[in-house]
Amino acid sequence: MSQAEESKAERIKEVEDQISNQPTPQNYVGSEVRRKEDEKILKDHREYVQDRNPPNAVHAAYVRSPHPHAEIKDIDTSAAEEHDECKLVMTVDDYRDAGYAPMLCGIQEWAEWPLADGKVTYVGQCVAMVVATDRYVAEDIADLVEVDYERLDPLVDVMEARDSDNVLYPELGPNAPSNVAFDETFELGEPDRVFEEADHVIEKEFDWESRASGVPLETPSALGTCNMNPEDGEEKFHVWSNQQLHTWADVAIYAALDQPREEVRVEVPLTAGGSYGTKHATVYRHAVLTAVASEMVGGNPVKYVEDRIEDLQGGDSASTDRHYKAKIAFTDDGEILANDFWLADNFGAFPRFICTNQVLKPLAIVNGPYDVEHARYEYEIVCTNKMPQTSYRGFGTPAHSWVWEMLMDEAADVLDMDPTEIRLKNFIDEEDMPYKTPSANVYGEGDYSKTVQKVWDLVEDEKDGGLLDPDRIEELREEGIYRGSGSALVLEPGLGCYDYHTRQFVPRDELATYYTPENRDFSDVVTMAEPLEAYIRTDGKVVVKISSDDQGQGHQTIASQMLADELGITPDDVVVPQQDNLDVASDVGSASSRMATVMSSAAIGLGEKLRGQLEELAADHWGVDVEQAEFDEGGVKLLSAEGVDPVDKRHAERLEQEFLTLTELVHIDKMMETGDSHFKPQAELKTYVYYEYPDVAYENKEYFEEAMIRKRPTYPSISFAANVPIVDVDVETGEIEIQKIYSVRDSGRIINPMIVEGQHHGGIMQGVGAALQEEFGYTEDGQPQSTTFFDMMLPSIENVPELEIEKQETWSVFSKSGAKGVGETGIMDIPASLAHSVNDALKPIDVTVEEMPMTPNRVRSWVRNSEDAPEPADD
Repeated sequence: MSQAEESKAERIKEVEDQISNQPTPQNYVGSEVRRKEDEKILKDHREYVQDRNPPNAVHAAYVRSPHPHAEIKDIDTSAAEEHDECKLVMTVDDYRDAGYAPMLCGIQEWAEWPLADGKVTYVGQCVAMVVATDRYVAEDIADLVEVDYERLDPLVDVMEARDSDNVLYPELGPNAPSNVAFDETFELGEPDRVFEEADHVIEKEFDWESRASGVPLETPSALGTCNMNPEDGEEKFHVWSNQQLHTWADVAIYAALDQPREEVRVEVPLTAGGSYGTKHATVYRHAVLTAVASEMVGGNPVKYVEDRIEDLQGGDSASTDRHYKAKIAFTDDGEILANDFWLADNFGAFPRFICTNQVLKPLAIVNGPYDVEHARYEYEIVCTNKMPQTSYRGFGTPAHSWVWEMLMDEAADVLDMDPTEIRLKNFIDEEDMPYKTPSANVYGEGDYSKTVQKVWDLVEDEKDGGLLDPDRIEELREEGIYRGSGSALVLEPGLGCYDYHTRQFVPRDELATYYTPENRDFSDVVTMAEPLEAYIRTDGKVVVKISSDDQGQGHQTIASQMLADELGITPDDVVVPQQDNLDVASDVGSASSRMATVMSSAAIGLGEKLRGQLEELAADHWGVDVEQAEFDEGGVKLLSAEGVDPVDKRHAERLEQEFLTLTELVHIDKMMETGDSHFKPQAELKTYVYYEYPDVAYENKEYFEEAMIRKRPTYPSISFAANVPIVDVDVETGEIEIQKIYSVRDSGRIINPMIVEGQHHGGIMQGVGAALQEEFGYTEDGQPQSTTFFDMMLPSIENVPELEIEKQETWSVFSKSGAKGVGETGIMDIPASLAHSVNDALKPIDVTVEEMPMTPNRVRSWVRNSEDAPEPADD
């Protein structure tokens, strides 16, 4: 065994020992503990922003642009302001004259005002805010605002926009005047040399146009209040909103309001009504404008809840929209030598931070699950007159993985190899884990080949008399139904170090030299650790303060399970209160499949600190050395009083009490000078932990830290899934029907199987929607075509195929708990897997998938353009 292998084995053993040595007498972790969050929702005891109706509240509506691109010549608010129930009409000039700043920040010198400033660049853009006595009246008054527009030519197509002289923001960006807001090239290894010497180069272009959305149950909403006469210790602004990442990214709100953090209280309801990332860059606008409007109307609370049409038309809720030029170099026997991906990302009307990093995250898995030494990755962020792109589940990686798998299918065809065989040949070997990627990320652990073989084992019974029986496939083909299946393994990178999110703030020409080991070291890296705070109430309940907001992931339940096992109590003994930015420490928040990893690890650290404090407190109470007190199942026991001479009767009585519960411990103050034992209540016993970014296996530590120093995306906690969807393609109608999906999914140590199963099922259906149905369509003149659920086709119960899912647990070496992320599962792997199966189905007529989503119109077009297409059926 090599030194590196010995080091790896020692590290894995060390982590496993850490986990196995934790006191878990009740083993709530790994059990299907019922979600704490659900009872209030199901019993209608939840409180969404819409449910909050403080006294004297007034309501806001927006004047929105009907044009995709136009100059604003004049805004006449006189008729609106004359309405008896109008409280306020605010334009960007009013906002700016009141001393407030741009709020929705972009990259480098880009800065966006919350209301249109001189021009509009997409349909649905907010031009003015109207405040009135109720929402319906506000909508009516908004119709009275007259805006004089001078229409400009719109740009919708990303490739047209990148080369056009019609520039949305002529003065902005490193390429000004250009619609390419930012671009970057990563040269990893020697890709040019390898491509020149390769036996085969597979090269294709692809379009990912899904622009899928999270369509949350409660749309972006905010309730802002200004305290007109704050006294000492009171904050000026109080915002109740359902935004994501509220303790970290709320810096945009503080900056826009020109207030320190202490002057702006931001509360997020425990039932935030969903997000999937879409409430990250959208709710700030409403939070800031409702707070400012409250000040302008004299302190009345101002409430705004986006309606569904607003959300779909101009709610900034769409995800990635890309054109790829991609190629892979192969040897004659199918070994991958290098890959080269160029993409132009249609970011819509504005390149918003943090959303712009969706083009960077794929760099963390630039080589996919394959063993590749050389790579090039290039991206362009392009502005068009579509609504701005937002963060979305998967954060830019589903399209990347789809392109990889389509190229692998093409390579198998060119090299006359079985598609599964060529993948197995190139997967990273388990013995090479932790694996160093060309971009300097590290994959922690995983046996990809074994996982793919396992999913095919599940499918085996379908080949004889089942869905994949050759005779049945032939019968269906004669009816115009082409059935196919194929396996694809896709990675879900998690535990991201978010330091790279500010990479694009540096002038592009300085990037090559700015973020280098010569200019910064690891102490400069913002690792975005996870804080947890806990205290024990006088009734013995453990209160845990979680900084991260929850959009349905089950944070309360996970924290309760972890602490219950750590302290030998039940999850019902753990309380998680409402989140408040001024009452918790700042953190990253819920994103990028990180919470299961960092929060569970932080909970273990929190449990360790609490147990240590309680042992010290009990030892002091008994008058013994701390080694003689041991935490055990909800309290501390006295191991031995041997050799301890009681100094008086009270001391002797205390030594007779050989076990102290949490309730007793938290009441201990000091020994009273009386003849009897007495417990006096004191302030709750508190502790705090800040779980730092975890170490990696020793042999890769320096390599990995250099990646963070260079502000490259690092996601070492890699979950993965292998899927075999069985699909039917009707070549006449273009409809795709999923008969069944077999899946083997590895998300590390499973804390709550019920939550994981919910994530799997929900993520898979989101993947189905992105692959087959969801699309924010636009006409050539920039008008949105998906403004209702009649147009934006979401998966429903009718679309849910039969699922057979097998979970496997490869514990992470990057976390104390062994857990990996599961929050972005399904959406990352299902689109690539479905497209692979469609390729298999349509192979007899030489049709391959090059565009997403695979709507009936697109499929019919592909079939019509094939020289091998079957004759249309007789009417």
